[in-house]
Amino acid sequence: MSADRERVKALLKQALDSLEAEEPEAAVDATGEALALSPGNAEAVHVLGLAAVQMNEFLRAEELLRIAHDSSPAVMEHAEALAIVSAKLGRLNDALFFGKLAASLLGRAALPGLIPEWLGTFENSVLSMDRRHAVEEAQVLYQQGRFSDALGKFREGIEAGTNNVRGWRGARDSLLRLGKPFDALLAGQALSSIGKADAEDMSVVGAILTRIGRFEEGQACHVHALEALPSDAAVRSAMIRDLAVQPDPNVDEIKKAERLWEISFTAEKEAISSPTPGVFKIGVISGRLRSGQGIEMIWPVLAHAPKGSVEICVYSNNPADDTLARRIRGAVANWTDIRGIDDRTAARIIRNDRLSALLDLDGHDVDGRPGVVAARPAPLILSWFGEMDEQAGLYDGFITANGICGKAGNAARPTPCFSPSPDTIVMPARQVPQSSPFRVGLRAAPRKYSDTLLKALAEFCGRQDRVRIVVEPNVLGGVPGADDLEPRIQKHGFLDRLDYSPLTDDPVLAVEGFADAVDLVLEPGPDQDATLVWEMLSRSCPVLATGAGPGKNRVASAILTGLELQDSTFESLSDLMRTAATIADDADIHNAYSKRIRERMEKAVQVNRVIADADNFFAAIQDFALNGAADGQA
Repeated sequence: MSADRERVKALLKQALDSLEAEEPEAAVDATGEALALSPGNAEAVHVLGLAAVQMNEFLRAEELLRIAHDSSPAVMEHAEALAIVSAKLGRLNDALFFGKLAASLLGRAALPGLIPEWLGTFENSVLSMDRRHAVEEAQVLYQQGRFSDALGKFREGIEAGTNNVRGWRGARDSLLRLGKPFDALLAGQALSSIGKADAEDMSVVGAILTRIGRFEEGQACHVHALEALPSDAAVRSAMIRDLAVQPDPNVDEIKKAERLWEISFTAEKEAISSPTPGVFKIGVISGRLRSGQGIEMIWPVLAHAPKGSVEICVYSNNPADDTLARRIRGAVANWTDIRGIDDRTAARIIRNDRLSALLDLDGHDVDGRPGVVAARPAPLILSWFGEMDEQAGLYDGFITANGICGKAGNAARPTPCFSPSPDTIVMPARQVPQSSPFRVGLRAAPRKYSDTLLKALAEFCGRQDRVRIVVEPNVLGGVPGADDLEPRIQKHGFLDRLDYSPLTDDPVLAVEGFADAVDLVLEPGPDQDATLVWEMLSRSCPVLATGAGPGKNRVASAILTGLELQDSTFESLSDLMRTAATIADDADIHNAYSKRIRERMEKAVQVNRVIADADNFFAAIQDFALNGAADGQA
């Protein structure tokens, strides 16, 4: 036995020498031989941990050093090595814990050299992981649209100091951008728990609560935020935005809130120079000029503006650019990034471009710039699926599914609002067998699952034996969203009919996975998903949508109407569910719907249709500029 102990000691000394010579593989071989003679030897496991460090396998090193520490918790070297490796992994709390523990331990390992010079010291490791600048790095990543990377850095800043206000705010906002509202709510609550939340933070929490369907709590947060900040335009915009996406939007309440916003925040208007002669110059202002925001059907119209007679100037408030943003930038005459520029300066930039008209795509949306629009930097300002109040002073008219309407509603001029890109691929019509399960899909945010909708789905499942309800978990906010929804579905008695499309962090794969998993899509609103609707129609999949309330709540209806599919739009949920039952009952009816969608889509994606749509669209705006605005103001 004594011979074995001496042999083990010699092998471990040999392993440490190999590590000193930066030969970790040889060290692993010698240590393996030592462990064969002395299974579970804490010092041998420790040496394997050191070898893992040299091989840049820090998670494996941490695991091995923990085993060594657990085997001999009184030995200082095991705790100190754990402290150093924890620091190298960026885990400040663990590093501090094991560092303090090592300093208090009296036990020493029998084998010298378990904390070699090349490993470094605890103090230097902690100093080298100084993450005071992590939040600054995170903010740069956030501005670049790298929200996942930014979240990691914000978390580093929080670990370095749990009272880091900017870290918590950044983590909250990154989680929101990543579609994780439940996690974002936890970050917002953490900010409140350290006593650093202000009224603006309360407004953001209100928006998160609304997003997950806790409407009354959300509005209460907005009210409290407004009491503290009555002169804050962004806080009031957030309340307007959330009023518009409730299950049954109160139109009068929204109008009142919009009027109050205008009274409080409409800036003093400066003189506007005459429009540029010889060309009809149209500006487009938006923070949604990127993929997944419903712009896919708008930008082809902008790209095909009649050359020589119409010039498009874009004013982008995008939080980040992507491939689609770059395509739009290359297709228009002028692109100006106004992100980070104050409203007054941005309005002056637009005013100096001497526009004939300005189109606002956002209104009070998260990345909207209503303060710029309120300064009236153009002689004609139109809302494109934006505000609700036709009498509001912010706009001269509204571009809707019915065309361009003046304030009095009497200046409608039919014009297509959406047009597909010529490179849109239309998939073959779907054929659903009569006997197979019929999959009804909802790609809806948590707030859309009202008790009214769940009750309607329960009755639907009760009448349709072969129906499965397919939900897209990414839009729910991932696993936390599913955990929140399932008890409510269980209460309505159709949890056994519930399926999920694949869960993935890639938004493109999420939509594709959902599309492959369903035969029919329901878009009950509010705040409809134009990108989803177009994706499903491109796949010849029937879409049934309701359309009522504020402008964005009618986007899906506008797309369907533009494709001459008006019978797929409904004023009420009950009418929508009746049609869904008819389609689910008879495979021939479903297949006929799918065939008709394929025909309409193939017709729509012809390049001549895009050019014709663009010509009609801009001609209608010019006509409205000359006649309609005056009619509407009469």
